[in-house]
Amino acid sequence: MDLLVLKEVILDEEYEKYLPISKNDKLIVDIGAGFGDFSILTAKKYPQAKIYAFEPDKIYFSLLKYNLRFNKCTNIIPINKVVTSLEEVFSTTREKGVDFLKIDCEGCEFAIFKEAERESLKRIGKIVMEYHSYEILRKVKKTLIMNGFEIKKIFPRRILNENIGLLAAT
Repeated sequence: MDLLVLKEVILDEEYEKYLPISKNDKLIVDIGAGFGDFSILTAKKYPQAKIYAFEPDKIYFSLLKYNLRFNKCTNIIPINKVVTSLEEVFSTTREKGVDFLKIDCEGCEFAIFKEAERESLKRIGKIVMEYHSYEILRKVKKTLIMNGFEIKKIFPRRILNENIGLLAAT
C-alpha cells in the first residue's frame, strides 16, 4: 500500500492536480499524514509554508518523524493526534486560518465536518480530501456547499475500491 500511496502523491500529484497549492498558501494542514509523503513533498516545493502534519498511528508517526529528519524538513510540525473536528485543528495549531487542507483519514472524513461550525469552515481556503464511500462524499459535499464552498472536482479512484476518490473544494 505504501508504494501505491507514493505513486499517487508523488508521481501523480493527486492532491495538487485538481487544486494546486500556490506560493501564497502559507499554512497547510495534512490530516492523515501517514509517513509524510504529502507533507514532505509540499515542504520541499513550498519552503515558505508552515505545515502541520497530523498522524494518529504511532508506527506511522515514528516513520513521519524519521522521514522529516532524513529530508531535513524544518517547516513541518508533526502532531501525533486523532483529528475529530475542524475546531480541534484550530485549537491544536492555534492558527487563525488554513490556506490548504489535505485530508486522508481512512473513512473519518465526515466526522471532521459533521459538527463543523460555519466560522471554522470560513477559515479554510482550499480543501482536497480523500473520501471512502459515496455516502460520506454526499454528506461532506452537502456540508461544504451549504457553507459557501464550491466543489471544483470529484475524482473517483478505480484502483482498489470504486467508492474511494478525491474531492477538491474552494
